[in-house]
Amino acid sequence: MNRRLIVNSIYARYGEVKVLHGVSMHLEPSEILVLLGTNGNGKSTLIKCIMGMEKPDSGEIYLESNGQRIDLVGKSPEEIVNLGISLVRREKAVSIIDGRRESLIRMLPQRCAEDLKKQSTV
Repeated sequence: MNRRLIVNSIYARYGEVKVLHGVSMHLEPSEILVLLGTNGNGKSTLIKCIMGMEKPDSGEIYLESNGQRIDLVGKSPEEIVNLGISLVRREKAVSIIDGRRESLIRMLPQRCAEDLKKQSTV
């Protein structure tokens, strides 16, 4: 099954505060996406939009599956999970990658790698 997740020019806000400003990305089959950034940069908002927990102000989020386009905006989180899209929260992700932590740290930008090393010693 050939599937891709497409996020195209997503804008979102909380009240008057704009959080996402035209975010675009695509995720190919078997890829794993990791969002890194400081607090307030919209990571959680983007994930909530993708998973159907928040509705973006504008933009597209869809799954391409065998040439068919399935619009995810407006679908419930349950519908999105049933389409094969899932979220692993950071607490679980750290335990999943724990055995590969040093390999992951070598691939990250220096500051993020330092933060991850500090977290692993707590």
